[in-house]
Amino acid sequence: MRQLIDVEFVDNSNYSDNTTDDVVGMVLPHSWGPVNKVTSVVYSKFLTNYPAEATPHYAIADGCFNAGAGMMEIVRPQGTQTYLHCVLYKSKPSAKDQLNAVEYNNAYEAVQPTGKSSLDEVLTLIESTKATTLQKLKTLYSSISALQLALDGEHAAELSAFNNALAAAKAPEVAAAVPNALVTEDWVTEIPSNAAEVVSYLQGIVDAIPAVEFTPSGTAAIKLGIDRQMKLNYTTPTGGNEGMINPDDVDKVICDFVQIYPGNIPLEGELVMRVAVGDDDEGERTIGFSLIQTLNGTTVAVESLQGSVVPGTLLDGQNYFITDVMNRDSLYFTAFMKVTPEELNTLIPIDSEYGQQVNYSVEEIAEISEEQIVAAYAKYFASCALSKATLLIPTKCTEAINNAVKQAAGKRMDCCAIIGYPTEQTFDYESVLAFLQLMLGEKFAFFYAGRDTYTVKGQQLLTPCVGKIAGRYCAVTADTNINQIPSAEAYGAYPGALVETFDEDEVLALHKLGGNSVYTTANGPLIWGVKSLHTRQASYFAKANVMRVIAQILYTTFPLLNQNLHTPNSTRKKATIQANRQAFLSTLISQDVLKGNSYCQCDDKNNPDELTNGGELLILDFDCGFIKLIERFKVRITASDSTTTVTGL
Repeated sequence: MRQLIDVEFVDNSNYSDNTTDDVVGMVLPHSWGPVNKVTSVVYSKFLTNYPAEATPHYAIADGCFNAGAGMMEIVRPQGTQTYLHCVLYKSKPSAKDQLNAVEYNNAYEAVQPTGKSSLDEVLTLIESTKATTLQKLKTLYSSISALQLALDGEHAAELSAFNNALAAAKAPEVAAAVPNALVTEDWVTEIPSNAAEVVSYLQGIVDAIPAVEFTPSGTAAIKLGIDRQMKLNYTTPTGGNEGMINPDDVDKVICDFVQIYPGNIPLEGELVMRVAVGDDDEGERTIGFSLIQTLNGTTVAVESLQGSVVPGTLLDGQNYFITDVMNRDSLYFTAFMKVTPEELNTLIPIDSEYGQQVNYSVEEIAEISEEQIVAAYAKYFASCALSKATLLIPTKCTEAINNAVKQAAGKRMDCCAIIGYPTEQTFDYESVLAFLQLMLGEKFAFFYAGRDTYTVKGQQLLTPCVGKIAGRYCAVTADTNINQIPSAEAYGAYPGALVETFDEDEVLALHKLGGNSVYTTANGPLIWGVKSLHTRQASYFAKANVMRVIAQILYTTFPLLNQNLHTPNSTRKKATIQANRQAFLSTLISQDVLKGNSYCQCDDKNNPDELTNGGELLILDFDCGFIKLIERFKVRITASDSTTTVTGL
């Protein structure tokens, strides 16, 4: 029967991963994903780590992948975003750990008028009822008084103050006697603000009272000193993800569930976190964690995980300790047990269960500042040790961020930067030229003027073209070689719809001064230009393709040299390094990247003692014949007239 067969459709059409040798680096402000480190991602992992957000910087990164990038390095600054903790707390043990049957019955009967079984439920009732403020206070006070047996006198002063306040409420002239002057002389009337202040104050007292679990039985003894409640705490963890709750509360934590990343879980709808402590079928203590989503009226458990409270526990050959289970199987949370199994059994006795849930609170996300973005480029992408990117692109094309990107590339020299024109500024030739002149001076950076729209989550966003251009660099290099860059009709097709454009004369004029463009042609948008931002236009170093080749040579040379640091500077060592580098140059020669006379020298001849301080320095000389890209044509047409002489017989 067809009704018994489930069919699931999974659309993976947008998740295909390209394969290229290039890696594009970018700082990406986002509400989810790893923070403050370089993370390498293919497209499918990018979508998982950084789910779609309708922001221009996200559009740049997504466009880069869709235009041909195979891998990106992403740095997400944390900013003010924090790790959300879902914490199971215990309270300080009460001096009196049990109530006898008589005391229990007295407490239970005193609470019964409310029809509720706990203080939390009483508070909920009080806040929802239409009773007067005075009536609410009386209800709450009677409930607290009923639990006075559990307090062992610890809060007698507060209870006495409440009693006095209730008495004073009947006579407004003595209202000044109300504790902490929280309310005014007319506090007994229904003034919502005053009522809220009072309830808030009372809540503070209630939170300090150990919870008592009431049951209908008149003979059962009950344990006190367990505050079985879940609390949310927005505290940035120290020492990794492990959350340092309020230092004063550390000794109260049973188990701490912490988001794996700061920010907001990338799920829509209402979310609830649920934790349950209990026993499995074999009588072993376990903790279960669930993340429950309600969307469009449908509720599903996004995650439902369970693990042992005993470290080292195995189940079916896999680690079954709750921390191990969460680290392995949860996409959103990890866990930290703060008590031993023996301590947990004391807090929550065997054969008793506890379950609690709290709503997930979405954190307000503060925008990452320009200064933070600049600092991230300088810290992570200016270091060859931290980043393996071959191309860098800006988060935004402001002057400061563009400069940070090109400075990072210039410092490394094993990668190139693609920068652009700010979307906030007027797009015309004079304005773009003025901005270009601010950017000149870095041979490892290339400037492109152009902007288009990119749709993310149904929103059209105005973006600079740098992301897609970087993607085209990756794709063209993969199809040809490192010397070929995306430009002109053969390789320069731009995958997007331009918002503004230059005419051909403006494109050529800008190119002559060191700027590249994206402009509209009869055959669609076209990337145009082969210039770097080197100030001397006649130099080889003013060619973007040449700088790509140089960066590639250094990209493969730096690791080799690092491997040989602090090793003997022998003739054999020099020969080995020279052979390695010459082999690489030979590969570039075979690909028509370099001319055939290109070579690397690293031997005793170019490493005399007087130049190397007796061998402390090792010199490599690269002599490269670069193959230029065609930038101009000259067509010569000659018209001739021939005369034929006929000799008569």
